[in-house]
Amino acid sequence: MLALVFSLSGCTISSEISDESFSALSMDDLVVGIRPFREESSCLDYGILCGSDSKLKVLDYESGESIILCGDTNCRHNDEECPAWFDPYVSMVGAAIYYGKVYYFLDDMTAIRLYSQSPAGNQQKVIWQESRDDVSVGAYSLSGIGSVIYHGGYVWIELQYTALLDEAGEDVVDTSVVVGINLETGKAHELTQLPELDEETEERLFSEISYVGEGSIITDTVRYSLETNGIRQESYVLHDIETLSSRIIHESEQVRLFEKTGEIGGYLSELEFLGKYGDRYVCTIYTDENANQRGNNRNLYFYNDKDDTFQAVLEGVSGFPFYEARYKISCLFDGSKILYGIFGENQETSEIYCLNLETMTSEWAFQDTRNLQYRLYDQVGDQFVFKMYYEGLFGDGYKAYIISKEDYLHGNFDAKQEIKLR
Repeated sequence: MLALVFSLSGCTISSEISDESFSALSMDDLVVGIRPFREESSCLDYGILCGSDSKLKVLDYESGESIILCGDTNCRHNDEECPAWFDPYVSMVGAAIYYGKVYYFLDDMTAIRLYSQSPAGNQQKVIWQESRDDVSVGAYSLSGIGSVIYHGGYVWIELQYTALLDEAGEDVVDTSVVVGINLETGKAHELTQLPELDEETEERLFSEISYVGEGSIITDTVRYSLETNGIRQESYVLHDIETLSSRIIHESEQVRLFEKTGEIGGYLSELEFLGKYGDRYVCTIYTDENANQRGNNRNLYFYNDKDDTFQAVLEGVSGFPFYEARYKISCLFDGSKILYGIFGENQETSEIYCLNLETMTSEWAFQDTRNLQYRLYDQVGDQFVFKMYYEGLFGDGYKAYIISKEDYLHGNFDAKQEIKLR
C-alpha cells in the first residue's frame, strides 16, 4: 500500500518520496488507460489513479489520502509548472501508471502525443506523436483515440481517422485501426491498416481491440458495404506481442440489433472475450436471436484458437458483474472462477453465482438488482474494488468501494469501505 511508503501530507508527496520506491510497487503488466478528468479511474495494486481539479492523483486504499503526482513539496499545483497539473482545455486520454512510470496521451487538436514521466514528475518526455491535419478529400486525418491498454511493454490503442471522398463533404469515411507503441523506443507497430480510399467503392471497415492479455492481443476488424443490406463481416486476428506475428482465428458476421419496426438499430460483435483459462479463452457468443431477446439469453463457452472450435460451458446467463473490467485478466479470479448473473422470475433482480471452471460447479453468491448494482472493477490482493452508480442533481455518477473478496462473494456489502475519488 502507498501508506507504507508515502509520508502523506494533505494532497502532496512528501520529500521522502522517491521514484524508485514507487516503481517497486508498480508491476502490473495489464493496465487500462483512462480519461482521468472525465469521471474515469484506474485501479492499481496500491491505489486508484484518477484526476480532479486539473491534477493527476493516486488515492491510497489504506489511508484514503489523495496524493498528487508531483515531488515538489513547495509546488502550488495550479499551473503548467507542476508536472501533475494539466490544462483543462487539452484532452487527456490513456493515463496509466505502468511499471513505475506515468503515461498519458494529450490531444491539443493539432497533434496527439504520448508522454511519459516519473511518478514524482521528473524526466517528462514525448515518446510518440502524430499530427491532426484538417480533414481533406482523398486523405485520412487523425481524429481521436478509442481504447488504450498497456501490456507487454507496449501501449495498444485504437486510432480513429476521418476522410472526405468529395469536395462537398457529403461522403465522409470514418475508420479506426489498432496500433501498438513500444514504450521504450516509441516505434509504432500497426496491427491493422487503414483501408484504401476509392471514390468508386462503397466498402467500409474499422478495427477494435477485442482482448488483451498473457502476451497476446486479439483484434476484431469489421468490413461492410453500403450495398449489402446491413450485413457486416468480421475477422478476429490473434497477434503475438513478442514476435509481432499474426493469424486469423475466426471469421463471422456481426450480430444485428433490430428495432420494433424491423429496421436495424445497431450491431454487436459475435464474440466477447472475458478471460483465459489454461490454453483456452472464455467467451460469449451473440446471435441475431439471443441479442434481440430479453432475459437469460447468453451462453458461456471455451474457445480454442488452435482449431477455431467452441465448447459449451454454461447456458442461460443474463450478464456479468465485471463487464466494465472485461479487458482485464481479473475477470477470472483465483485462476478459475468467474461471476455471472441470472435474472429472477420477476425480471427485476439478478441472482449472482460463482462458477468454478475447474470443477464446473456453480455456487450462489448474492442477489443484485437487474442492472447489476455492485459492479466489479478490479481485484487487489484478496480484496475487490467495485462501483455503485447513482443519479445525481448534476447528472449520473458513481462511488467506488473496496471490500474483502469473501464479503463480496457472500453479499455482505455492509463491510464495504468507500474510496473517495474526488
